[in-house]
Amino acid sequence: MRFAHVVVALTLVAISHAAMMGLDLGSDFIKIAAPKNNNIDIVLNEQSHRKTDNYVGFRGDERYFAADAKSLAPRFPDNMFTYVNQLVGVPFNNSEALTRYSALWRQKATVVEASKPTIDPNETETKSLGTVGLRTGANPSITYTAETLQGMLFGYLRSLVKKDTGSRVRDATVTVPAAFSVRQRQALIDAASLTGVNVVGTVHATTAIALQYGMKRNGFGNQTFRLMIVDVGATHIDVGVYEFSPPKQPVKGKRSKKAEALGFMDTKAIVSDLTVGGRAMDSCLAELIENRFVAATKLPRVLPGDSLQKRKAVIALMRAANKAKEVLSANKAANVVAEGMAPNKDFPTTITREEFETECAPMFQKAMNVVEQAIAEAGVKMQDLDAVELSGGASRVPKLIDDLTALRGAPVDRTVNADEAAAIGAAFYGGVANGRFRVPSFSIRESLFTALRGIDTVAFAMSPKTEKDTLQYRTLFGEASRIGQLKSVTVNRTANFNITVAHNVSGEMTTDYIVKITGVDSGLRSVKYYESDGELGELSTVLNHPNNSHTIRVEFRASESGLVVVESAELRINYMQNVTRQNKVNLTDEELEEETNKTRAS
Repeated sequence: MRFAHVVVALTLVAISHAAMMGLDLGSDFIKIAAPKNNNIDIVLNEQSHRKTDNYVGFRGDERYFAADAKSLAPRFPDNMFTYVNQLVGVPFNNSEALTRYSALWRQKATVVEASKPTIDPNETETKSLGTVGLRTGANPSITYTAETLQGMLFGYLRSLVKKDTGSRVRDATVTVPAAFSVRQRQALIDAASLTGVNVVGTVHATTAIALQYGMKRNGFGNQTFRLMIVDVGATHIDVGVYEFSPPKQPVKGKRSKKAEALGFMDTKAIVSDLTVGGRAMDSCLAELIENRFVAATKLPRVLPGDSLQKRKAVIALMRAANKAKEVLSANKAANVVAEGMAPNKDFPTTITREEFETECAPMFQKAMNVVEQAIAEAGVKMQDLDAVELSGGASRVPKLIDDLTALRGAPVDRTVNADEAAAIGAAFYGGVANGRFRVPSFSIRESLFTALRGIDTVAFAMSPKTEKDTLQYRTLFGEASRIGQLKSVTVNRTANFNITVAHNVSGEMTTDYIVKITGVDSGLRSVKYYESDGELGELSTVLNHPNNSHTIRVEFRASESGLVVVESAELRINYMQNVTRQNKVNLTDEELEEETNKTRAS
């Protein structure tokens, strides 16, 4: 009896070999890192600045990005958009997220439910996408989905890399807040693909900063090093706790992997709060300025901007508040002017650092609460930390530094570049993980459920065999699962089928995506083999053998984006064939060797 094993690939995985860029996708500013002069450095924009405004807008048929769009916002507030990344992947019925967006923008943005575009001019019924759309004052009949606007920004960022480095960079690693959901991460990846940007991974900003911190120091030798990163961006605060451990001792005769030559970096905890950030501080100061304006002039308030004139005033007011915050980071008082608070009326005022800290005291306390929660989840004490680093545009606020110093009982270590470390770390993260940068690095060990905060498990279900059957979920990745981990599942199907991947939050399953596995039936029909006489035969001629069997092996991976993806699927066919061979006796050595080779071949 002869046994044969046939494998038919059902899913092909494409791998890109282009250069890599790291995008720190901040809500106020975006920083880009890419290979330049044999190093990873920050990409300069068209104004030769190292950070780019997160803005996109329209006037007539013209499209504007970054500083150009931002400069037009005070005159055309209904045509220019910012903080779009906060709406990507957000369902339109998520009132909490939409309220938070309005609080960030501090005016009544024209947010509508996005619909599928209609091709037939006679078609009057629109089909909802269930996502967020934004409508411009330039052309109210046109609605842009948040994903479309974000895709435009990705295309613009890619063009900046081409202009500054001369390289056509297609692949990117993008930083995301720890609070980003599975749906938001996937929508961000899809938005990038609209303009040819391939997101090979998403990474928490604190993780990217920690990696850059360790690589800049070329590791920590044989010691264990504990690091806290406090990232205070425009729209949130993230606190990450990391532990660096020495590399494994090399085995004699074996070359060490460069990806773990510096050792290991374990993510112990990441905690986030979406109500604390630079924009929230600006809002706090804006309300202080507005209260003074109303008390002094008896004129109506401009917040939240329910008319065009007031929306223009809100933008000027928020910029005055932001300027006050920045000045107070280095001075005891700030003189600011809120322009256009009423027609032809500006409002000058002075704000002291003490007033700022008193007015926004609840927010500073929230920030320290996040730090304490991260310490508790990491299972360490503040005294156990070897370094505490601050990052993000709002991290320069003296009150945050003072409170963190008091909580630690020692000065904060401010050695990382608060603006650029995340972008450079993201580029290294993606480049090392995908084999693009062959430099000594750390092997990053991060729990899948640290990456996807709030999710209990990731499960899968196959499409029911009959209409009466229901989806039966099986746990795929549990509590101990790590980023990069592979899981294989073996199933038995004779026809094409679907796999539903979902995540479990407090016992409720939420579908992430559905993958179609095709080629099963055709694979069973078309696999060929050679008969013992050398002629080509069809597998179907031996399918009736009682020992024949087939299985479908599906491989899942917890990707660098924190998403569970179907890595590959293959059909494995085991079949038997009865072979009759006449034994020969009294063979010569040459004949014996010939018969042995025939037996091995069969």
